Amino acid sequence: MASSSSGARILIIDDDELVARVLQRALHGYDVSVLLDPREALEQIAAGARFDVIVCDLMMPFMTGARLHDQIAQHAPEQARRMIFVTGGAMTPETEELLEGSQQPILDKPVSLARLRQEVQRVLESDGGDGGDGR
Repeated sequence: MASSSSGARILIIDDDELVARVLQRALHGYDVSVLLDPREALEQIAAGARFDVIVCDLMMPFMTGARLHDQIAQHAPEQARRMIFVTGGAMTPETEELLEGSQQPILDKPVSLARLRQEVQRVLESDGGDGGDGR
């Protein structure tokens, strides 16, 4: 079982830097990276970067969280299953479709930081703490 002292790798993707930094601070004790552009996240994952949990905003410029999820699923399906979404409430039809059949946790903004930590721990525990490499 992974814990906050395990060094689990967490990626936060949110185009609002203030929100991203608040989420990062809430997850102190983990190895947390922040990206403001979902395209950069996709490039890193496609190139082999692995994360134990990915916290992703649903509505961002250039690419929605739903589209990013679909793209990650093509490159690293085990990582797509480790995504936690955050939303301010606005949804595209694509996003609504993803969420209807999804097992992914969804947190409403403003995000409860205690709930965020709980969801991260739940994902880590359900994953078996495999270090993000899908083993």
